[in-house]
Amino acid sequence: MSHGGRPRSLRSLDVARWSRAAPATSTLGGMEILRRHRKVEFFMHCSSRKRATKDIDLEKRDSLDFKEGAVVAIPFFGNLKFIVGIKRTGGMGSVYQLIPLMPNTPVLALKTYQGTINYKQFTEEARIWISLGTHPNIAKAISFGEMKGTHCILAIWCAENMNSIDPRLMKYDEVRSFVHGIFDGLEYGQKMNHLIHKDIKPANILIDKSNAPRIADFGISSASSPSVRDIATYKNTIDFTTHPKKSDGAICGTPYFMAPELFAGENNSVKSDIFALGVTLFDWLTGEHPYRNRANVFEPDRISGLLHTITKKYGQDSEPLVQMMRMAVQLDPELRPSSYSELKEISKF
Repeated sequence: MSHGGRPRSLRSLDVARWSRAAPATSTLGGMEILRRHRKVEFFMHCSSRKRATKDIDLEKRDSLDFKEGAVVAIPFFGNLKFIVGIKRTGGMGSVYQLIPLMPNTPVLALKTYQGTINYKQFTEEARIWISLGTHPNIAKAISFGEMKGTHCILAIWCAENMNSIDPRLMKYDEVRSFVHGIFDGLEYGQKMNHLIHKDIKPANILIDKSNAPRIADFGISSASSPSVRDIATYKNTIDFTTHPKKSDGAICGTPYFMAPELFAGENNSVKSDIFALGVTLFDWLTGEHPYRNRANVFEPDRISGLLHTITKKYGQDSEPLVQMMRMAVQLDPELRPSSYSELKEISKF
């Protein structure tokens, strides 16, 4: 649950940070352990701010359907037992909080992977995510496997995400440093494995104990081909209400954050990830979508006014950030930079 019903600054997270240590005994019942743990748990799914229009409800498609307070054993993690805590549901699957029964075991996140991907491809992608876990801006995945026929990844639990912090309470240097961390994580994945994330959004940018951003939900990512594809122009066509067509089973994401070319059946790319990053930053810094107003109407000319609110808040020092955001959300993919490093270089961010 957000502090006072509103997101907080990074500094306030330090004050309110709850202990992630496991209970010292396993003699309590599952629900009692959960109740005691959640006395200090202040995160509730993710921010409800505009959530209904951003994420797809997959409750009915979750084959695990673990209940809060249930005791579960993870077969691909030494059959260790955990208490199921809160459940988060997003565009491509669910995440369960796993509270350990064994002392000195960290709280974990069990990410379920929805879709038609075969287990071999899932294994390859899970191993890629685990290999990236040494980076300070990527969520640390530690194991993977199947439960009841559902592909799953285990990662270290983070109690908050980007929606938990209010940029209005931050200085520009803090905002810039935070966004640079996001860039560093995404750029590292792209350089190391030609990785396309496919579902960049605030809920997938977690906050660790040091208040650094960590990119999560790489379970729906795929290793992209480094070859350049010809992409058609979709300047004035964008549909935020219809779920996108799949050209070859590879199109994924949360519609609110997706690039317009994806709605026309194009494959995910680094450029579509950059668009999603731009929408994520607009959403976080202004509370608005760069092209869709609150009446769900497409307004291509609203960007300048939204960006002005950022320079008004942070001053001229924020001009590189503003230019970077403008370039990231170009409707024509040919006008977007083709890499994170190019985006930073051109905008001087």
